Amino acid sequence: MCRACYHPGGFAQFLLTVMWVMLAAGCGGDAPFDIVLISGEVAYEDGAPVPGMVISVTFVSQADPLSAKVHPRPAFATVNAEDGIFPVVTTWKYGDGAIRGRHKVTVTSLGPDNNPTGAVPEIYASPTTTPLQVEVTKRNQHFQLKIRRPQ
Repeated sequence: MCRACYHPGGFAQFLLTVMWVMLAAGCGGDAPFDIVLISGEVAYEDGAPVPGMVISVTFVSQADPLSAKVHPRPAFATVNAEDGIFPVVTTWKYGDGAIRGRHKVTVTSLGPDNNPTGAVPEIYASPTTTPLQVEVTKRNQHFQLKIRRPQ
């Protein structure tokens, strides 16, 4: 097994890196949608950080497909568990940003066993149930995402 897999949280970080590399490797040329750099932070409504070994944010674009074969891709970000900040968001190539327009936003928190920690209510895990929505309108937009504590 790889060296990163022995470090606490290393395997989860390794998997996210592999996912981003595969995502970037699968596309050629420029993105067919308008992409802008964004960043943000995630916290509970009271401002406390969300606990977890790996906290992920996904921006699910609500843009219409350009054709039957060209659909918008979601954008992914890994949150720094210490301060809740995600400085980099990836859609096609690492750090390229998110598609301009409306997005539903999902948030998940995984523990060292790569299972949900329970720190984020299930409602935030799916684009069909999440109440979080944002409008990506400009370059370098910074989002402050607030979620409810689990009950």
